[in-house]
Parts: sequence; structure tokens; C-alpha cells
Amino acid sequence: MRHQFHDMVVNLAAHPLRWPLARLTRRIGAAVYVPGVGVVISGAELATEVMQRDRDFTKNGTGSISAVITQLVGPFALVI
Repeated sequence: MRHQFHDMVVNLAAHPLRWPLARLTRRIGAAVYVPGVGVVISGAELATEVMQRDRDFTKNGTGSISAVITQLVGPFALVI
């Protein structure tokens, strides 16, 4: 339990607005529309599906690091 408190304190200090927003959207649902941000996806299965639909959601451009990683590792590689 102590490590969870430490994790919360560190995350709040590093991201005072984003971390609570991420926690809140995770509790609301797998995909939540946030005005000014867009759609926040917190469900692992849905995020994987979205990231693998290259025709609908491009994740790389000519010469980007994602293009290079995709060529090296394959189409299922994710670069953050």
C-alpha cells in the first residue's frame, strides 16, 4: 500500500493536471471524448485495435522514427 501512495505523490508532482484526468477517464470508460483534447482511450484492447488500423489512423510519415521502427520490427511495433 505504501508504494501506491508513493506512486500517486510522484505522478501528481510530475503531472498535476494530466494524471488526475487520466485516472478519471479510465474510471468512466474505455473511450472518452474530452473537449480540447480529443478521444482518450484507456482500454488496452481498444487501444491495440486503434493503433493497428493504419488505414484509418496514421502513426508514421516518411522518414519518421515510427517508419524506421516499423521497417525493422514489423507492423505491430509501437513507438511512444
